[in-house]
Amino acid sequence: MAVLAATLTACDNNVFKVEGNVEGGADTTTLIVEYAMNDLWVAADTAVTTGNGDFEFAIPAPVNPNVYRLRHGQDVIYFPIDSVESLKIRTKLKAFGSDYTVTGTPQAETMARIDKEAIDFATGKRDAAGFDAWKADIAKNVIAKDQESLKSILAFYLIIKRVGDKPLFDPTNQQDLKVIGAVANNYKTFLPNDPRTMLLEQTFLEAQREARRASNRGRTIEAAEVALIEINLQDKSGTYRSLREVASRGNVVVLTFSLLNADFSPMFNKLLNDTYSKHHAQGLDIYQVCFDDNEADWLRAAANLPWIVVRDPNTTASTALRDYNVGGVPTVFIVGRNGELVERVDDVAQLESAVARQL
Repeated sequence: MAVLAATLTACDNNVFKVEGNVEGGADTTTLIVEYAMNDLWVAADTAVTTGNGDFEFAIPAPVNPNVYRLRHGQDVIYFPIDSVESLKIRTKLKAFGSDYTVTGTPQAETMARIDKEAIDFATGKRDAAGFDAWKADIAKNVIAKDQESLKSILAFYLIIKRVGDKPLFDPTNQQDLKVIGAVANNYKTFLPNDPRTMLLEQTFLEAQREARRASNRGRTIEAAEVALIEINLQDKSGTYRSLREVASRGNVVVLTFSLLNADFSPMFNKLLNDTYSKHHAQGLDIYQVCFDDNEADWLRAAANLPWIVVRDPNTTASTALRDYNVGGVPTVFIVGRNGELVERVDDVAQLESAVARQL
């Protein structure tokens, strides 16, 4: 299904090519090219290396520029595709996601360089004292190099990129917020229909609101710690369902913010269903918060889902999105058996393993 979806984005002769070599990977090394769809990574094609480690992909070009990745097991190499580029990737089987080169376009080569430098900072190979200067150079000479750079897929990738467990550009940092705002403004001006534009705008506006709240506090106020922020919305039968009540039963709860009628929805709900079917008997619940504009369409889609599905009618001004710092959907959290939020699942492909850890 994923391959079919990718195929629908372009004509048969409108493809981009990725070829290269995996040193030490002969005959049996399986490689997968995946593309980003919101927080999902969707398979576009799979190949097995030849006897000397060579590989080649020819994949339908995307309608909008997008980030792709070459994956072997859990190791990945990211690269951007605007249209019908031809890229070459050379790497080593034992250092697949860290020791590699990407050539073919300046944008792809820059992404590879920055990703490897980020790995060095995250692993301590580069002095943390140089991190701010490195980030400032990226902001000035990569993201804001010119008008085209500000609306590039590389700029978007760098805005949402994380180095270790921290964002490269932190929305709570005023200097970083200016960079996020510049990219968001250029996407909104020049690419209003790009699927990433809304995410960038939401990230920027929420960061601005948080900065204003921080400046208005004036003094420190001690408050009781809240283990789980309440959500209490109506399900498909019109009954209000309390997230805290569900989480108080002693089960592990998958809390997800999503849509039921979007391009990614069938694939995402299948992932939820696979996880739910496998672990519900062990004590797994799902609390799915939806933001579909059309209530009738949402009801039809929710009718056959076996877990708790609620709808937030405030699709453009949701307090739940604000409270949980959700910048795009689908977004997934794990609530532990003690009723406390324990994990944000950044890669939904890892949902089942995250649930299994808690169970």
